[in-house]
Amino acid sequence: MAQQAVLNRRDCQLLQMIGANIVYYRKRLGLTQEKMAEKADISRVHLARVEAGIGTASLPLLFTISEALDIPLKALFDFPEGY
Repeated sequence: MAQQAVLNRRDCQLLQMIGANIVYYRKRLGLTQEKMAEKADISRVHLARVEAGIGTASLPLLFTISEALDIPLKALFDFPEGY
């Protein structure tokens, strides 16, 4: 049986902030989740989970998402000062 990683509070906050950044840039481009998911070649459900901070995304997937949003990968990790 595979072990599931248990996320601590900070990890959950990081996932939520990454998700919020994805939503921000997606909406800035006027893309629906469906259109964004097509551009990133993932399911809309997976994208929705990542945006909500309840689903994880691999680094290669985050890179693909950043390319679909036409932003540098580091923009997804642009968090409020002091975090």
